[in-house]
Amino acid sequence: MIHATMRTTDDVLLATPSGGVTVTYMAFANTTSSRRTVRVHHVVADEPSATANAILYDAAIAPNSTLVVDMRIAVNRGESLRGKADAAGVTVTMYGTIGR
Repeated sequence: MIHATMRTTDDVLLATPSGGVTVTYMAFANTTSSRRTVRVHHVVADEPSATANAILYDAAIAPNSTLVVDMRIAVNRGESLRGKADAAGVTVTMYGTIGR
């Protein structure tokens, strides 16, 4: 399990350990009374976050609620998950298996 506070600038949410990781579940908690949106990108090596590698793009989270994403994402050595929120107040928790 990995916890991260989403920033308003693109930032690493998950840096892959040497054996890789499979993320199977992500929960984005909006702890504010305003709607928030999040972006998440599956990035290879040093490439930037872009629409071409987006896995969530401006996904809306209602006030004081959680967006649950249930998908299998294999993140291999040298890859990462990067993301950002449109404003402060969003955390993400990721569950998965290290070393697949």
